[in-house]
Amino acid sequence: MKKGSVLQLLITCEKFLDSAKRILASKSGNEEDLRTAISRAYYSLYHQTLLTTKNRYSLDLIDTIEKRKKRRLSRREETQLSSLDSNFLRSINLHRILPLTLAKIGESTKSVLLKNYRVLRNQADYDLKLNFNESDVTTYVTAIETLFNEVKVL
Repeated sequence: MKKGSVLQLLITCEKFLDSAKRILASKSGNEEDLRTAISRAYYSLYHQTLLTTKNRYSLDLIDTIEKRKKRRLSRREETQLSSLDSNFLRSINLHRILPLTLAKIGESTKSVLLKNYRVLRNQADYDLKLNFNESDVTTYVTAIETLFNEVKVL
């Protein structure tokens, strides 16, 4: 990257969601596409929730992480945490932290939904015995999009 150039994101939360909707619009109905649509939709919600909590509820996010660690943080970890360092955040399980943070800020319904959509994403990614149908996946992606938009304006 050249000095002074602006970092341009190649992927955004919205693009993950658009990908899920594009897959469904293709009407292929095949199992791989349906599972991928669920996964992309979930990750759009995950990244939007992380972005919202980092930008608007950073103290609550930090507090949740500290409580979840259940140990005293090193000075380095404290510095990384207080700056919400991306490398540090990758070292913790944000899939568990984000619902706890939503609950902490009084959004318990959204917290439960985020957890449920993670379970659904895990099923889509790991449970090969399950079969998904297009109608159900369309309903899931629409519901995830609704929560995505609600989290965006928290």
